[in-house]
Amino acid sequence: MIRLILRLLAAAFLLLGSWVMFGDITNDDSASVMLGQYLYERAPEFLQMAEAVIDRYIDPCSLIIALGCSPFIWHPVISSLLLWPAAIVFLIMGGAFLLLSRLFSGFHSRRKRSYHRDGR
Repeated sequence: MIRLILRLLAAAFLLLGSWVMFGDITNDDSASVMLGQYLYERAPEFLQMAEAVIDRYIDPCSLIIALGCSPFIWHPVISSLLLWPAAIVFLIMGGAFLLLSRLFSGFHSRRKRSYHRDGR
């Protein structure tokens, strides 16, 4: 079941990456669309909500005050990722999900039962 979900995610991201790349190739006005720009054009509130949720609830430095560090997940990591071309990010994510689905297929093949008559 996990393998099927990972393959569906891989297909969706590879299809989306191909669609964005096709749009980049056919658009003569500008260069490749950045991931942040692409997400903002589709769902303007998403980036603001995602930043708030990640900074408040996911980042370990903001969750555990005793660590004494500043939040690091959104601003150095995700904000720099938002400046990358959207097609490349989607294609890389699709490839990563495809590799993960192949990893889970290896676990599934080890658990196959043997139905020999002599009990081997």
